[in-house]
Amino acid sequence: MTTKKTFYAMICLSILMTAGIIVAFISSFGILKKSSDELVAVKLENRVLDEQQSFLVKAKKDIETYKELNGIAQSVVPQDKDQARTVRDITSIASSLGIKLSSVSFPASTLGQSSKISGAKTAVTQVTPVAGIPKLYEMQITVQQDTGAPISYEKFLDFLSKLEKNRRTAQVTSVTIQPTTSNRNNLTFNLVLSTYIKP
Repeated sequence: MTTKKTFYAMICLSILMTAGIIVAFISSFGILKKSSDELVAVKLENRVLDEQQSFLVKAKKDIETYKELNGIAQSVVPQDKDQARTVRDITSIASSLGIKLSSVSFPASTLGQSSKISGAKTAVTQVTPVAGIPKLYEMQITVQQDTGAPISYEKFLDFLSKLEKNRRTAQVTSVTIQPTTSNRNNLTFNLVLSTYIKP
């Protein structure tokens, strides 16, 4: 083999080796980048799992912290809107004080009626959602006293006090008092009560 052929063979070999090194460098760079991306993804997933675990620990702690409060709320706020029981409670309080009621009424029910806008049946009727507290509803109850049997102001205050202590009539939202013309110490009344329901 002549020196000229050897020279050309060495040049070709050098070019092939340089090309091989470049290809190896590019492919190793691609493998390294892929491994780096996988490592970043695993680290991110690990961080997300750590955060979820800390949230879970905090949620479990909150459940334990507010377990008693939740029990109290469930015992105080009725889980149903049993209107018969509500009427029975109101009339029982009135009877115990010698107050005659002419009516105890609730808002009109739309149960079973389709909404004209959506065409869907409404599941919750006669109540309005309480702003800021999910799944808590307010229902209005109107109580009218028999106008033929006026009562004293003190008896009326006792009636209000007992209504506000009853879990089904927690809040008096509106009071209308009408003194009698024959005796200014006696009066008749109309009330609007609010009861809160968490079904």
